[in-house]
Amino acid sequence: MFGKNKQIWLFLIAFLLLFQLFLIPSVGAREDGLAYVTYYYDALNDPKETAPAYLPTAVITGESLGLDGFLEPSDLSVSEDGSIWLLDSGNGRIVLLDSGLKNPKVIQPVDQKGEAISFTNLTGIAVRQNPSWIVLTDKMQGVYVLDHDGKLLRQLDPPAKNLVAEDFVFAPLKAEFDETGILYVILENCYMGALQYDETGKYLGFFGSEKVDMSGKAILNRFWKKILPEEMANKMARSVPVEFVSFCMDEDGFLYTVRKGNDASVGQVKCLNALGENVLPEKPYGDIGTTLQLADVTVDELGFITVLDSGSGRMLQYDSEGELLYAFGGKGSQKGLALDPVAVAACDAGLLLLDKTGGRLTLFTPTSFGEDVRQAVSLCAKGLYAQAKLPWERVLHRDASYAPANRGLGKASEGQGDDAAVLLPSASVKTRASATMVQLTCSE
Repeated sequence: MFGKNKQIWLFLIAFLLLFQLFLIPSVGAREDGLAYVTYYYDALNDPKETAPAYLPTAVITGESLGLDGFLEPSDLSVSEDGSIWLLDSGNGRIVLLDSGLKNPKVIQPVDQKGEAISFTNLTGIAVRQNPSWIVLTDKMQGVYVLDHDGKLLRQLDPPAKNLVAEDFVFAPLKAEFDETGILYVILENCYMGALQYDETGKYLGFFGSEKVDMSGKAILNRFWKKILPEEMANKMARSVPVEFVSFCMDEDGFLYTVRKGNDASVGQVKCLNALGENVLPEKPYGDIGTTLQLADVTVDELGFITVLDSGSGRMLQYDSEGELLYAFGGKGSQKGLALDPVAVAACDAGLLLLDKTGGRLTLFTPTSFGEDVRQAVSLCAKGLYAQAKLPWERVLHRDASYAPANRGLGKASEGQGDDAAVLLPSASVKTRASATMVQLTCSE
């Protein structure tokens, strides 16, 4: 394969592996007992270790709940009352926990005759309190709407063939409700955004589609795909908009998405307003210099965005303006790590991480360092720089070089902001479009 340049190729491969190894702070035995480091990036984009922001405080398994073990759990949803709904895909069931991760209730989906539904490949769960609905997505079978007891209410139809592209495949991955009851569904290998359904199950259109890449490289790829054999063409990079792989909805109705795709070097995380416009900065998200495998995103009640990278097993938390605060976690079987992380969700206590292969759910709660960072960032977001001074000082007492704290304390010291002032929205702040939702139809 390498020919005469075999030694050169082997040297380059070894160099790249070492570079990847040393780019991110190493994970190993630590004085604090954690199996991972917490880090951020400085002004030169170099990773810098900092104090732990989250600790793994509870590990939940089927056995620990007095149930059969979880088998390839694939998703979770936290409802308005704080209840946790875990999709135990391999067992074809839903496990409901209270906000304290206790008092399990097993929900076995059944059809309208009361017979158990046999699923092929359950991938996502979404829960709505009023009306009491559970929505399950099955990549092979479609979208199911159940009541909270697990009884099937309806199965959603795919869009009519005349409304979608010729090669459209209805393979649902994830679902999410907005505050008006509109259901959003993202599909595998779909580059046209998320499908929308109203409360009656009527298809409304696509939301959040992106423009097709018409770069020179994309045009050349299209040309070769038309003349090459099908097997070779399928191996070529796609020249279409990147696809959503997961999403979540915040309390204000903004849709946060994570994506993968062809040459996606920026904008891997987006926050879409009612018009489908991204209000987060178009910049790189995720670990710098690594191959990203973003798998999920969640937003807590204070607007902090947490992104899960299933490749590295790390969680990266950003403020509401898309600035990275810290990253932590990793892959493995130790407490705080995951063998196959597939979903992350914000809850009252902190963050929940679901491990598909490990069959477990881990609760991460903020440390005093993490709480101080979150408090200071929240105050700064409101323009209350003077009030943020004390929590920033506590942060710097733990890590004197922590860049976000130095920036925040600098603003407070310069007297920027007026605690009594009325703040005007800036271009970077989320603003909701007052227009009604634009319904998009699918076209090539």
